[in-house]
Amino acid sequence: MKITMIHERDEKGRFKKGISSSKKGLSYDAIYGHKKAENIRLKLSVAHKGQKSGMEGKTHTAKIRERISQNTSRCWNDGIYSRDKKQPNKWECIKCEYCEKEFEAQKCMKRKYCSPACAYKGIDRKGSNGGNWRGGTSSEINIRIGSNFWKKLSKNIRRRDNHTCQLCGKQQWNLDVHHIIPERLGGPSEDWNLITLCRSCHSSIDIKHGGVCL
Repeated sequence: MKITMIHERDEKGRFKKGISSSKKGLSYDAIYGHKKAENIRLKLSVAHKGQKSGMEGKTHTAKIRERISQNTSRCWNDGIYSRDKKQPNKWECIKCEYCEKEFEAQKCMKRKYCSPACAYKGIDRKGSNGGNWRGGTSSEINIRIGSNFWKKLSKNIRRRDNHTCQLCGKQQWNLDVHHIIPERLGGPSEDWNLITLCRSCHSSIDIKHGGVCL
């Protein structure tokens, strides 16, 4: 939308009476954009600092006060600002599905839990309900790594090697446990065939030697 403006001002730089602008009623953001509008507001606040308010010592007329009262009561009666008893259809009493505590919420929100903590605990994320579910097509490696046997074995191997990479000597708490003879070549998951490696050394072995630790 193209905005035009009539530039007729008096000797003090103010707009003359009776001269209207097509920008009247628009915010600074609509006219100048958000970034420039923020700078304008900052300059105005600095310029007006210490000055008296335009309404200081003045009062609204009876007509203005009545209009403000009507607008305020309309907002409250529509349930915009509070849980108004005059508008019971805006609010409803809901029972939390996790802790079974009753709470009030707007119908449009369609809430099931009273707090984020209850929502986290109450939503079932196991199996097909999880966000990473891919139809039960987990690879054999993921199944092995997730098993209790491998978790206990890898923990013992890291403790045996003192949490130190066996190639570069880097000490790290969560090192990779590597098969010296890969499983695809028949290497067993036993202590003598397992060593700890840092992530960079593990990647270099897999790329250069095909997973075989020479």
